[in-house]
This record gives sequence, C-alpha cells and structure tokens, in this order.
Amino acid sequence: MRKQRLRIPRKRAGQRHGFSLIETMIGITVVMIAMMASLASQIAASNLQRSSRETNQAVMDLKACMDEILVQPPAALPAAGTPYADNGLIAAYTDLHLSGEQIRVDYPGYVAGGAVPNPLTIVLTLTWTDYAGRARELTLSSMKTQ
Repeated sequence: MRKQRLRIPRKRAGQRHGFSLIETMIGITVVMIAMMASLASQIAASNLQRSSRETNQAVMDLKACMDEILVQPPAALPAAGTPYADNGLIAAYTDLHLSGEQIRVDYPGYVAGGAVPNPLTIVLTLTWTDYAGRARELTLSSMKTQ
C-alpha cells in the first residue's frame, strides 16, 4: 500500500483573492477625485444661487423705485432739488439691501431748465458690489406721459 500524503493546496498567481495595495490606492484616488468634483460643483452652485439672489434683489429695488417715480407728476421729476433730480442719486436707496447699492436716475432727452418732454423717458441704473467684490450694474427704463 502507498503512503498517503497530506496535500496542502497552494495558490497560484492567477487564483489570488482580495485586493493588492496598489488596487486599493487607485480606488481611493478615484473616490477622492469624485468627492472633490462633487464639492466643487456644490460651491459653484452656492455662488450661482447667491449671485441670482442679489440680482433678484436689485430688480426688486429698481421696480420699487420706478413705481415711486411713476406716481409723481412729470413736471416735478427732473427738477433740481427733488429726490429724483436728473443725473442724481436717489438717497432712499443708497445701501438699502445690497453692498454699495446706488440708484442713479436719468432723463434722456431732457435739457436742464427746459420743458419736460412728453413722453418723459426715465432710466434707472442700479450699481452695487456683489459678494465676490465685483462691480455689478442693472438698468430699468420706462416712460411717463403728461
């Protein structure tokens, strides 16, 4: 009779189980890159939302100011010394909701001291400094008849 030998199964190179250190490091690198891209997109979305919110506030301020102007009599609008004087800043809206906010009113076609044209063109220009320190500008135009 033959002598029985205890055989220990040996793993060949093609039969390994588990991950090597290199595979693990590559996997971690891919996951880190994906996480950084996700974080960058979240930051960009947050900045875009903030910019949109500021622009929306600027539009609302311009509309409110234009509504105040449109209820005034046309002859009283461009006169010097009034809150809505030609090429003047409207004090009530200086730094109201936005950093460095200023609304300038202009009446194209109006000559100082002359007759008020009919219709009177009104141009409001709002300037402000956004959250990133950039100068921003928004314009709203309307006309008022006598």
